[in-house]
Amino acid sequence: MYYNVYRNSLSVSRINLLSRSISTPLTKIQTIKRCLSYKPEGLYNFLAQEPGEKNNEYSLRLKFDAPKTINIRQTGLFGFKGDSTGLFMDPRFKSTTSFEKSVDQAIYQGNNLVNLILNANTTQEKLLVIKMFDQLSDVLCQIMDAAEVIRQTHPDPTWKNSAEIVYSKMLDYMNQLNTHVGIYKKISSVMNDKYILSMLDGVERHVGELFVYDFEKSGIHLGKNEHSTFMTLNSDINDLGRSFMSLQTQSSWDILDVGYIETTLDELLNLDNLAIKTILQQSKMVKRNGKDILKLKLSEFTAQSILRDCKNESLRKQVYIALNKGSGQSTKTLEAILTKRYQLASLVGFDSFSSLALRDKMAKTPENVEAFLQSLSLQEKTSWENITQVLLKEMDNLQNDGGTRLENQTGKLELWNRDYLISEIQNKNAIVSPLKSFFSLGRVIMGISRLLNNLYGIHLEIAEPSLGEVWDPLVEKIEAKDEHGNILGVIYCDLFERYGKSPVGAAHFTVRCSRRIDNDLDSNSSQPTPSTCIRGEKQYQLPIVVLLCNFNKHDNQPAFLSFHEVETLFHEMGHAVHSMLGRTDFHNVSGTRCPIDFVELPSTLMESFASSLDVLNLFARNYNTGELLSENKLRAHLEARKRVNPIDTNVQLFMSALDLRLHGIIGEKNEPGWSTNVLSKLHSHENYGSPTNTIFPYVEGTHWHTRFTHLLGYGSSYYSYLFDRVLSGIIYKKLFLKNIGQTNGGIGHSTLLQPVSNSVGSSVRKANSAPANTFFGDGFRMAGESYRKEILSWGGGRDPWISLAKLLDNSEYGLNYKQVELLSTGSKEAMDLVGSWGLKSN
Repeated sequence: MYYNVYRNSLSVSRINLLSRSISTPLTKIQTIKRCLSYKPEGLYNFLAQEPGEKNNEYSLRLKFDAPKTINIRQTGLFGFKGDSTGLFMDPRFKSTTSFEKSVDQAIYQGNNLVNLILNANTTQEKLLVIKMFDQLSDVLCQIMDAAEVIRQTHPDPTWKNSAEIVYSKMLDYMNQLNTHVGIYKKISSVMNDKYILSMLDGVERHVGELFVYDFEKSGIHLGKNEHSTFMTLNSDINDLGRSFMSLQTQSSWDILDVGYIETTLDELLNLDNLAIKTILQQSKMVKRNGKDILKLKLSEFTAQSILRDCKNESLRKQVYIALNKGSGQSTKTLEAILTKRYQLASLVGFDSFSSLALRDKMAKTPENVEAFLQSLSLQEKTSWENITQVLLKEMDNLQNDGGTRLENQTGKLELWNRDYLISEIQNKNAIVSPLKSFFSLGRVIMGISRLLNNLYGIHLEIAEPSLGEVWDPLVEKIEAKDEHGNILGVIYCDLFERYGKSPVGAAHFTVRCSRRIDNDLDSNSSQPTPSTCIRGEKQYQLPIVVLLCNFNKHDNQPAFLSFHEVETLFHEMGHAVHSMLGRTDFHNVSGTRCPIDFVELPSTLMESFASSLDVLNLFARNYNTGELLSENKLRAHLEARKRVNPIDTNVQLFMSALDLRLHGIIGEKNEPGWSTNVLSKLHSHENYGSPTNTIFPYVEGTHWHTRFTHLLGYGSSYYSYLFDRVLSGIIYKKLFLKNIGQTNGGIGHSTLLQPVSNSVGSSVRKANSAPANTFFGDGFRMAGESYRKEILSWGGGRDPWISLAKLLDNSEYGLNYKQVELLSTGSKEAMDLVGSWGLKSN
């Protein structure tokens, strides 16, 4: 399924959009002429520049939508000679050799800063300690964050191997610093000196508090023996984590080690062609008593296909159990991780790992998370009951269907039937026409740029990478700029499925955070690169981020996105914008470096805009006809999805509650399999399961939680996505919804709904027509600026509860004074209030 760039991407097309190529370079004029000379079938020319479309918007759209010859010189992968600028514009990353040497440079710079910190004795020197430690953190993260991106995305195994070496060495050095008693004592002395604190601003004090807490989470304040135990536990947890992940399926296409299931090919005829083809390739057909018997081998892909499309309930049940039974080793390893996490938390004075992990989050305590989850569950209860009744009715209908074999006659909904029943409901209501033809990748990115311009006065521009700056020919470079043309940051878009790319799904990686650098204490620790900017009298690093997706790439036409993929791109761009606009003086609170239960707010808010017809018609045009997306088509799609949304919400609530309980007060001595008992019990919970065990009860013999790998990364914080969805929903509803389409001479809702004529006599120019003004109006822009000022610009430099309270402290938003004051406290009652808002506004 991976796109093989070396096999497919070197074919020559009629259009070359790159200003440099292997052969004779093309001028901009030549490029435009070639684009306009390309004539797709039909009257509508999707490559032509539209009236009202700015040149930078057109270039952005064209870069992603027009056929092109890949410029492999830019990657430096094939030995082209020239002065490489280095990956991410960093001269330390010109080659694997220089990349590995960057570790020694970073450690040398780090040691210099450590010495400066330890020898800070005067008041003036102590005032700089937090700045120096933040600078030290940035020195290390610049190498480690780059290594993480390289090992996840680089197609060259040599680079991947170097990234593993670099990351491992840097991690060892960072662990040494995290247990450096001298640094901890120095920062603690600064934070306990009232006179020095009075001279620090609020953000710097906040950064100092975070440093002290991070040290204490690492057990540095413990006695010698206790600290040794802490380090052993931490090392064990890391080793067990790697073992647990190694037990997971590395690809949804890999054959699972669960044996085989005997069936016949007739039982699989309802599956799509790709699933059947994959099953035949992975399984074995044998003859028995003159009949063809299929010894079915499963992968995650084929198992999910069977659960969704197979009509035989007995086979679905066997597949569900096989997929989720896990292995004894995976259960044992997960329980060892959870137990050692509990022991580690107890060692530093907490009653559970949840209490330790949540102390510096918005939620603060496990009790507060539970208050939010139960409050949200109550709000969603009616929707959940309605959809389960729909599923029960569908099951009754299918029991009378001769083509569908259901064993269940008891009115109970089983987990192995869930996906199949949902699929049946969706198929019966399949009046929704596909929307992909409206969403070419270039149009979506151009539309995001227009939306950002409406919100914050910023836009996206395509930029040509230098030699060696990108790691694959399909990676594109985008610059975010403000209204004055100043660069705010760089976004590398690695958006297509291809060989050598880790199957991490859609993701946002920070390669470098924004940080003030003109007042650095050790001038050698800041690399002289083009990625800096001047703002007033201060100089900052430009943030550099990577957006990762796995869209399908076609050589002869644009990549078309499903509606879900459009939302995904909006979501990841929300993270990127947070990195661009969250400029602070300190690396550790810049952009997305904020509490995990706050970091998804900007991204989920961006998702909300993707469901607005007015926003979509900033860019959505039919590839063949040029028509705008109609209200009826969008509404039909959203309504179809809305029918099954409660199921997803229930699953998210269940997973969040499970995460919290597995990291709760579990004790140190438990019988093997105790985690499965927690899972089974939760299925009967009144808020997250079914007390009567009639709605998706626990299936005996399954250990689904051993596939729940987010338990490692989130560790009590899986609720964060639901929490931020609620917050983004209320912000979207209160600030933005009423202002979308309400313009001062702008496009307006009625203008957007006027479709382009598709008659044969329509001219190309008319088919290409677009509103000249894409401005939503002053109200929308003022709302965007308010959100930017109170939420985005702070990064993690202010208590998020204070930021939310300040943003929503407006009588027009419908919150009373007591609710705003309650929000500012971040208490259990505040979490309960957020849960009571529910997801209806989403």
